[in-house]
Amino acid sequence: IVYSLGADIVPDRDARFFELKNVRGMKYTNYKYWTVQALRRKLPKEAIFFAGADEQVLSALSTGIFAGCIGTSQNVIPGHFAKICSLVADNDIAAASKLQDEAVKFVELLIAKPNGSWHKSMMKYIGLDCGEGRAPNGRPLAKAELKDLFSRLDVLGFVRRNDALR
Repeated sequence: IVYSLGADIVPDRDARFFELKNVRGMKYTNYKYWTVQALRRKLPKEAIFFAGADEQVLSALSTGIFAGCIGTSQNVIPGHFAKICSLVADNDIAAASKLQDEAVKFVELLIAKPNGSWHKSMMKYIGLDCGEGRAPNGRPLAKAELKDLFSRLDVLGFVRRNDALR
């Protein structure tokens, strides 16, 4: 899987990745879905595409290009994204939209402090202790910071403590 993180797709250039024997697909983390459509038309073989912008999963899935999604938020609230994918497959966009709105609220919290410390602490909150953030992508959170983050997660109401242990 080729990871396109924040880069624009250039169909003529990027089609060359798919000439490689082992390349089967792409995770696309950006918002110009029409360029992915153009890329797909240029490919000499079938390929699978995953949406990578968690705050845009519903929009990406609505194009019919993407088979699913891969993203940071999905480590903490995987059920939301699995259900969004399922609801889109069932053509229940209204219900998927409600879950996407919650996912956006989560992403807003995640990026409020853009470092690995918050993400790792969110994993701890759901019961998966992945250790502390460390340089260059973070640092261990102080007890007060951890308490503040956990309070913010509590306020969201849909992220449950120790959910991964259930």
